[in-house]
Amino acid sequence: MASMTLLEAINRAIVHIGEPEVSAITTDNQLQIVVIDAINEAVDEVREKCHFAEWSYLHDALSTVAALTTGTVAVTNGSTSVTSKDASGDSADNFTSVAAGDWLRVTGDLSSYRVASVSTGSSPDTLILEDSYVGTTSTSAGYKVIRDEYALSQTDLDQLVLASYGDGSYGAYSVPLKIVDIHRLLQISGGDVHRDASGKPRYIAHLGVDSSDDAIIKLWPYPDSVYLIDLWHTALYSEISSASSVLFSGDAPQVALNAVVEKARWRTFMWDNDTEKALVSGGPNGTGGRYGDLVGQVRAREQRQFREDDQMSLATYRPRFGRRHGLRTESQVAYDRPGGVGRW
Repeated sequence: MASMTLLEAINRAIVHIGEPEVSAITTDNQLQIVVIDAINEAVDEVREKCHFAEWSYLHDALSTVAALTTGTVAVTNGSTSVTSKDASGDSADNFTSVAAGDWLRVTGDLSSYRVASVSTGSSPDTLILEDSYVGTTSTSAGYKVIRDEYALSQTDLDQLVLASYGDGSYGAYSVPLKIVDIHRLLQISGGDVHRDASGKPRYIAHLGVDSSDDAIIKLWPYPDSVYLIDLWHTALYSEISSASSVLFSGDAPQVALNAVVEKARWRTFMWDNDTEKALVSGGPNGTGGRYGDLVGQVRAREQRQFREDDQMSLATYRPRFGRRHGLRTESQVAYDRPGGVGRW
């Protein structure tokens, strides 16, 4: 694995048209501007084509909050106010762990209500719901407050790649979470994400972002305890412009860096009107040539762990237009190998 700065990539490109190496980026230098654009374009292309590569992953972690069921609550049909009560129906202060965005579910009711605000400054504790309660009025109802949505301190999350948490149940040291979208999660939960389903999360979905542009993820079933969840994800690409910025967020294989430099060289040759060398570096539009070959090598390198050497597809063909009978086999190994056509 290796790393390279934006300035290093610029210099490795411009020297091929006789330009001297530079020690800083000049914002009004047109050659540098177009080369920087090409470098950013190449980094984004390599990341997108090799989004499964470990060196492009970022790590985050979050602690879940157990569902709250202590005591009871007083709820009134048509009201948004909820009061904390003890088991006997007397005033209580059980909402200290509740936060805006949590969900209230009254026992026997199939509706969930999002909490808008919490007041614990004076006794009894109270909640204000975003929507009026439509269930039956009660002075001492069983309930649960659920937190199944969590904000990550990531404003650039692209997609989740891996998620797991330590549990130890059934002899397992770590429980992997299946990554799904919200539509699939609703199907799995039967349309009710807050029904009682053991409390140990098995699925995770990326919902989008909150008002602070932080990524929001949802767990199902909702947690019944505190779990530390490890998350690995890719990030949306943000173009780099600082001379000291590295081309990839983490160390990348040398072939990925070479691909980016080749794209930059293609741009410098185009700038210099040297179409012959430009065709060799990037083809007519910057996606082929040596650059295309190098990107293919990166993909083949990163796909090794996802394939088995004996994977092969088999297709039979009926005779048509007088052609002979035959079989066609395609080897994944040959297909992934640069220059391989995958047919035998």
